[in-house]
Amino acid sequence: ERSARYVEAFREVFREEGVPEDLAYLPHIESSFLWNARSGVGAVGMWQIMRSTGKRFLHIDEGVDERLDPYSAARAAARYLKELHDELGSWPLAITAYNQGPATLSRARAELGTEDIATIAAEYRGPGFGFMGRNFYAEFLAARDLADLLLADPDHHELVPDLPVAFRTFTLPQYVKVTSLAQAFDVSPGDLSELNLGFTRSTRRGEEYLPKGYALKVPAHVEVDDALFASIPASERHDKRPQRQYRVRSGDSLSTIAAKFRTSVRTLQRLNDISDPNRLRAGQVLKLPR
Repeated sequence: ERSARYVEAFREVFREEGVPEDLAYLPHIESSFLWNARSGVGAVGMWQIMRSTGKRFLHIDEGVDERLDPYSAARAAARYLKELHDELGSWPLAITAYNQGPATLSRARAELGTEDIATIAAEYRGPGFGFMGRNFYAEFLAARDLADLLLADPDHHELVPDLPVAFRTFTLPQYVKVTSLAQAFDVSPGDLSELNLGFTRSTRRGEEYLPKGYALKVPAHVEVDDALFASIPASERHDKRPQRQYRVRSGDSLSTIAAKFRTSVRTLQRLNDISDPNRLRAGQVLKLPR
């Protein structure tokens, strides 16, 4: 039911990227089509993308983590899968490597002298290649076949598929906050956040800037163009990321703030001329490293 919201859009992305459309079903076994899924090893989102891989294809910074955006992450997954196919030479190996890593499948191929996934699944016993690795491709095929069957006649199977969401995209020409966009586009910040699931908490609160070049999703009925964006006051949009700031909340400490923004207590002290790290007050505005 969840997958019905996304599958056709994912198929279009995969067609555009020149990879098999059936790979749109991969989230069935990666995340059960949950947009906010997180693994114990740090993979994030519906497509379960690691941060190191994500930073090659997506915006991941203080304002957004596009691994949580199903549509943007689908394109990243398609490009990564294409790379894996080019490296490993077959789609069964590429699909398995998406979950297990290309080094594991390269070792298996070299050790056994074959690209046949059935042989590798049955015979390879390398480090880290356990139950999930041996069965990943078979699970993908099973999920694909069952999904095709169920979605072809959802009423017969008593399913209520989620409806696709209509939206259009606008590439941001400058850094800007979601509150400024919402006012200019006559859309609530909440509606923008629902369409752009990669917004960080700070962005949703209007504290952090969205990055220049970000493909913002807006409701399909909103006609967005450069002129409408230019109606945002010049003081609220910037060619370079403005100095980052954080407003201290009750219960905050410099150490928790430093951990949240991936910096150090010493750096926060230096930027804000703080001699005693234990003297913070709620409402105080701190400068953060860019």
